[in-house]
Amino acid sequence: EIETISLQIASMEAEVNALSSNMEIIIESILEIETTRNLLIEKRSKYLLDCELFFNLKQGNCQVFESPVVTDMRQSVMLNRRIIENLNNIILNAGNDQIQRLNEIKKFRRGINLLNWRAKILDLEYRYYTLLTTEYQLRRVTKKDQEVIKYGGHDSKQKNEVSSLERKLQFTKNTMSTKIKDKKKQLKKYHNRLEDIEKSNQTLINEIKKFENDVQTKQEIVSIRGKISIFDEKKQLIQKKMDSVVTRRKLTDLVKAQSEEIEFLRNELDRLRRRTFPSFSIS
Repeated sequence: EIETISLQIASMEAEVNALSSNMEIIIESILEIETTRNLLIEKRSKYLLDCELFFNLKQGNCQVFESPVVTDMRQSVMLNRRIIENLNNIILNAGNDQIQRLNEIKKFRRGINLLNWRAKILDLEYRYYTLLTTEYQLRRVTKKDQEVIKYGGHDSKQKNEVSSLERKLQFTKNTMSTKIKDKKKQLKKYHNRLEDIEKSNQTLINEIKKFENDVQTKQEIVSIRGKISIFDEKKQLIQKKMDSVVTRRKLTDLVKAQSEEIEFLRNELDRLRRRTFPSFSIS
């Protein structure tokens, strides 16, 4: 029994120790809760006096200069939009009035400048006409001046000169057109003559070819026969050479004469072409 009682006492002591430790923990938690409660009470009393409110507002025009890190907004003031708009309207009305006054001043000064400019123009015209009258009074009348006076001024004289020049121009045009027509006719005539000469040259060339063919056939016939003597053969060869020389000489003379005639016709054609264009000599 003593052992059981001692065991019970030991277990009871262990329970007492555990309860005491739990009691300390509970006391500490109660103290922490009381401190937090006191802090919350203090915060509530502060919020009642200095409350932070959050508003959802449209962004207006901020006139505070922003700093690169944190902008100090303690000296800023929030104003109603209508106050700013009214102030802006007052400023705009004052500016429009000032602009209107400046425009009136500008128009007035422009009118003054215009009047000064007209006065200067009239003064210059007066000086010009006075000098012109003195010049005409002191001027000697020459033959050219008499012609100008006769025709009624420079304009009428120029008109008469222009009309005479136009008549001369028309006359030169007519004469040039007739000359051009005549030269064209002559040019056509020379062209026809040149074509005839070229045709005759072609016929001569064809005849030369025909004669050469005849000579070649006769030579072939003579070579086939082979019955001519050496003396006759030599004589024929000499005669053939003479004939060939004579014909060649005649042909060269004919070709030379025709080439000279063609060259003359070409030069004449070039001369006529150059004469078709008018040349104005500078006097």
